[in-house]
Parts: sequence; structure tokens; C-alpha cells
Amino acid sequence: MMAPMSLLTCSALGAQLYFSDAGTGVIFRANPDGTGVTPVVDTGFTSWTMPIEVDPLGQRIYWAEVSNSTSSSRIRSATYTGGDIKTLVDNSDTGRILDLELDPTNRQLYWTDGTLNRIERIHLNGTGRENLTSSADGEPMPIEEVVGIALDLPNNAIYYTSDDSRGMVGRFDLITGSMSELVHGTSPCCSFGGIWDIELDADSGLLFFIDEDDSKLYSIGADGEGFTELNEPSGGSTPFGLELHEGSLFIAFANSGIVTSTQLETGDEEFEILSDGQDRPSGVAIDESPELLQFSISHRISSISITPTDVRLTIPPAVCRNVGVEYSPDLSPSSWIELGNFSPAEGDWVFIDPDPVRLARPSGYYRAFLRPVVP
Repeated sequence: MMAPMSLLTCSALGAQLYFSDAGTGVIFRANPDGTGVTPVVDTGFTSWTMPIEVDPLGQRIYWAEVSNSTSSSRIRSATYTGGDIKTLVDNSDTGRILDLELDPTNRQLYWTDGTLNRIERIHLNGTGRENLTSSADGEPMPIEEVVGIALDLPNNAIYYTSDDSRGMVGRFDLITGSMSELVHGTSPCCSFGGIWDIELDADSGLLFFIDEDDSKLYSIGADGEGFTELNEPSGGSTPFGLELHEGSLFIAFANSGIVTSTQLETGDEEFEILSDGQDRPSGVAIDESPELLQFSISHRISSISITPTDVRLTIPPAVCRNVGVEYSPDLSPSSWIELGNFSPAEGDWVFIDPDPVRLARPSGYYRAFLRPVVP
């Protein structure tokens, strides 16, 4: 098991790419241009696929461990530094979990179960697990070999793919529970085989997916119109994971052992990630939060210790983030002030506040916040 990655090794500003290697059980981080490939989490579990998702606010990586022998799975998570591994969903009532999607606003994780033909979700605190694709009497909805999902929660929809012999893209309505087919591999407009993952570009209203059989890339409108064959990525075979970021589609080709980036506007391949020890990449996720995090986003404080000479606050490390601390005597919105004179220690960040005025008010409130690293 590798040691957790040090916070001080991260110097990049901007989004971060995460991808899993199911063959070795290791999750990597890289810059979106393919540089700086670094192992982050050694899950200790190997399989044929390992979908992943990231939670920028909680600073955690989620992945599914899919058993080859029992056709069951569990969902686990770790911090961005590879520590504090926890189980979110155990394998007592699961089949093969094949895709993960995060709802950051409602703090929920969605997943597909290709064996039990379900789309499910759970709160990140482990409560409220819900099978969305069961009817009122508990019977399964007419969905077969569901694999990939893309969330469109503002429109109360989930788009999903099927990996059966014909391949299919469908839409699940979160309000009515109805399911509708957008396109399948035997439609008059098109011909394709099984489909694995799917990505939604909310700005254009386009869905992107790849034929698992021949690695051709397609798009279709979220309304089911405008099916288009875009190109055939030259990266390799068995495209398991997709992730869309700033006009580029990141693709994990499991059987070729590579992750590629394809520019959607031109269809050109931008780069390939070829890393030592990479065996079967299958999951891809992007943390775009360095550009989005603002001072108001709170971060967990592990402990507060008040002594006669200072106040010490221990805060878990946040990769690619600066962490600051604010103080308020009464929690009123206008009373928060940023503290100073801190010295971070190794491991968790320990902030030392020696201000005697604030020390005279030990009953006040502290909170930590995140902001992008400034080079």
C-alpha cells in the first residue's frame, strides 16, 4: 500500500484529471494536458473495470470495486491524498457497478448496476440509498444491461446507455419514473454495437458516447435528434471511461492501456497518457474546482486546541488548494475575519493563532476555507 501523497508535492493550478487502472488497482492524477502523472490511491483491489468519480468539495475520490468471481461490487472512497479509505456501499445488495456520477449540490452519488439493471443513488454520508428504476410495487423497470449514466438534474433527467448486442441510449425521467429510448444500434439512422459510458455537454445539449466494438465516437441531442458520427479515436480498443472538459473528451481504453484526449471540434487526438505500470485504465474523472472554489466554501476542521498561549486548529490537507481560517465571535455573516500568523505542519495543516485578543474569546467560532493555489 503506497503512502498518502504529500500536499506539498502539488504545484499545479487548474483542473486535475483522475483515472483508475483496474488491472493494478491504482488511481492516478494528472494535469489535463497529460503531464504530471502521479499515483494517488492504491486501492488494493484489481478487476476488469473500476469506475471512479471525484468530489471537489469533500476532497474525496470514489471508486467501485467490481468482483470478477461473485458479480457483486462495493463503492469506496479516499481523500485526495490517498488516506482515510471508507466503504460507502457494501456488496450485500449489488451486482456489477459500472458507472458513478456525483450530484455535488445535493451531496449524492449515483451509480448503475449492470447485473441487477438498476440506477441507484445514496447520500455521501451513507444514508438514503434509493433504487430509482423500480416501480411502486418494487418490480424492476424495463432496462437491460445498463452501463453508463449522465446526470441532467436541472431538467430532472438521467441519460443512460446499454451494452447489450444492439447498444442503446435512453432517458430516465426522475419525476415520472418513465423511461424512453433516444437511439439504438439498429435504428434507421445508425448502426453501432454496445455502448459503455456517456457524457452530457449541458451547454450544447449534446450527448457523447463511443461504440465499444469499434471505438467510433458519436453525438446525439438530448432530445433524441441530430445523431452524428464524429470520428474514430485512434487511441485503442474497449473505451470504458469518458469525461468531458473544456471541449475535450478524455477516454480510457481498457484493452490498450492508455487514456487519450480528443478535441471534439476538430476530432484530433491531443495526447496519450502512457504510464509505467498502467495495465487496464477504465475510469476517468475531472476536478474542475480550482477555478470555481471561492472563500465561502467551508472545509472540515479536525480539532481545536486552546492553550494559554495560542489556539491550534488541525485541518486535513487539501490537494492543490490553499487553506485558510476565519474566526467569528457569534456566527453573524458580517463578523467573520480572516486570521493570520499561521505555520502549517507536515501532514494535516495545523494553524496556530497567537492573537491574545481572540484568545480572550475562546468560545468563538472557527471555519476553514479553500481557494486555488497561487503560483
